[in-house]
Amino acid sequence: MGGNKNAMTNARILVVRSDGPGAEGLEQRLRGLGYNVCSVAASTAEAVEKAAETAPDAALIDLDLEAAEGIGSELDIPVVCLTDGAEGNPSPPSPTAYPLGYVLKPFDERQLSLSLMTALSLRERESRHRETRSRLEREIDEMRDQVDVMNVIFNSMEEGVIATDRNGRRLTFNSGAVRIGGMREPNDNIAEWAALHGVYRLDKETLLPVDENPLVLAMRGQATDGVEVFVRNEQKPQGAYVSVTGRPLKDMHDGQGGGLVVFRDVTSRKATESRLEQTIGELREQRELLQTILDSIHEGIIVSDDSGEFLYVNPGAKKILDQEYFVRRQGKWSEKPADVYYYPDRVTPIKNEDLPLPRAIFNGEATDDMRIFVRRPSHPNGGIFIWASARPLLDEIGGIRGGVIIFRDVTHRVLAEEALTRAFAQGRLEVVDTILHNIGNAINSVTTGTETLYRNLTDDQLVRRLRALADAIEPHADDWIDYIENDPQGQKVMPFIIALAEDFVRRNRGLVRTVKRVRDRAQHIADIVRTQKSPGASMMSLKEVNLRDALSDAVNVVRDPLDNGSIRIDVDCAEAPDEIRTQESQFHQMMVNVIKNSVQAIHELAGSDGLEEEPRIRIRAGIEGEFLNLEVSDNGIGFGDKDTRMFFAAGYTTKESGAGLGLHSAANFVVGSGGWIELLSDGAGKGATTRIKLRLPAGSTT
Repeated sequence: MGGNKNAMTNARILVVRSDGPGAEGLEQRLRGLGYNVCSVAASTAEAVEKAAETAPDAALIDLDLEAAEGIGSELDIPVVCLTDGAEGNPSPPSPTAYPLGYVLKPFDERQLSLSLMTALSLRERESRHRETRSRLEREIDEMRDQVDVMNVIFNSMEEGVIATDRNGRRLTFNSGAVRIGGMREPNDNIAEWAALHGVYRLDKETLLPVDENPLVLAMRGQATDGVEVFVRNEQKPQGAYVSVTGRPLKDMHDGQGGGLVVFRDVTSRKATESRLEQTIGELREQRELLQTILDSIHEGIIVSDDSGEFLYVNPGAKKILDQEYFVRRQGKWSEKPADVYYYPDRVTPIKNEDLPLPRAIFNGEATDDMRIFVRRPSHPNGGIFIWASARPLLDEIGGIRGGVIIFRDVTHRVLAEEALTRAFAQGRLEVVDTILHNIGNAINSVTTGTETLYRNLTDDQLVRRLRALADAIEPHADDWIDYIENDPQGQKVMPFIIALAEDFVRRNRGLVRTVKRVRDRAQHIADIVRTQKSPGASMMSLKEVNLRDALSDAVNVVRDPLDNGSIRIDVDCAEAPDEIRTQESQFHQMMVNVIKNSVQAIHELAGSDGLEEEPRIRIRAGIEGEFLNLEVSDNGIGFGDKDTRMFFAAGYTTKESGAGLGLHSAANFVVGSGGWIELLSDGAGKGATTRIKLRLPAGSTT
């Protein structure tokens, strides 16, 4: 009892006592047993009030079952009742919802202690039971809340979910399943599922066989992933592509409990994949087309990554730089190239960092048409010339991820330019000689005209006659009227003055014509210089020219210094227009050179005593479409069987003092207009004919 007493030491007991014998010593006996009497009540009402105030662990009630019922039922406190079992005392009640114990009077302390201990134990066990029940109720509530949340999530999923037991009976499904496949009444016959729900293979025609159905396979214990089917039924007439994943459900008893499938609508993804495949196909075709183009062009193309490794080299590059070039480099740009690169002077090396591709890869620089000489000792020209352009390859944020270089072999072009430069230098001398030659023709005419003026002005008979007249009439200043009226010599003065005036007028006309020719020749010299300043000057100075006057002027230029009228020159323009539109100065130079060639041919034949008839030159002009036909015939020395093209070559001449530029200059003008010129002869001593077809600008004849 000592241990039990110690165990109950802290138990707080409410005592409800009666006024019967021995009631006064009940509290002392409880304290003697080690209990703590927290309060004592004498009535039911007081007991209930004090129990509510002090919250005892148990109540000991002496013969008051009403108090026991009130305290036990209302305050949920275990109660022990003392009863003597005598007639008139209440009988022990039927089992109640609260702990209740009975001790018969007279009692001993052991019996009382055991009853109290039993009541306290029952209270403790009941308390634990209530706590457990409360905890379970809370857990159930929490689980219900979780289930509610999961149901919301379950039915809000984009994916559809269906679960069945092992026999195919539907256990659950969500709203996603209805949205994707439509709503159907449950059907346990798995053979009818495909037709019932409209599940097809991807051909959209063949119903999905039972053995391929992911839910059936899951019910049989087989997992599936991403099985694609096509679903079409009256609720989903347009149909949808669906991707299905299946998993078996395990039963706790035999391990096989049914199947679960999760599926989603992949129609938009399939459409995207289809478009993507179409795009890939189109890009592949474009790539193949571009590949064909890149493989077919003559330019070389090299694409490199940011480390200098070649990603693409087209056949053009291999042909230009030769296959061995890429073998030596092992498919990568080298900082010390096997070939040495030079500037176009072929002497100054180009540093590696200054070459187009390294500048693009490592500096992000663009290069356009850089001229490079690639030295090759085995090449016929010692190497090749290339023009190279390069660009950096950038990623989406502007970083350098490589470079591309495009180049072409321009060796023939560069060599042709060098040859043209040399020819141009030589041609400039030829142009200068031609200019001097044409100017010389005009200067000869100017010299002849000025010589005529000089002779007329230095040995002027008219001036001498005028001086003689002045000397004769000067002594008769005082009798001038009588002298001219009555003196026989004075009567001759008036007719002499009139005749002298007429002679002065005639001479003045001749001098004016001579001065005009000199002026025209000087202007012609200025035109020659002006038209040679620019290659396009002749086309910019087209003007309307009187054809007969132009031909006559050319005749006079030649006749003054070379002929003095000894050669008969006829000009026939009956079949030609009055005016033509041409470059006057160059047309004039052409005719002067051609007519001069005929005059010199006649003089050459006359100097050899071979001229037996009157020397003559005949010039005929006519029009034929857009061409002016000119023919200059002479009875000069002619020529035998020769390649007549040599007569128009620069520097070719048969004369000791000739420059060989007259016919060459004429041919340049004619051919430059789009026409042609030829020289014909029946043989030596039989004269020659120059035929010209000069193309005129449209609408240039009137």
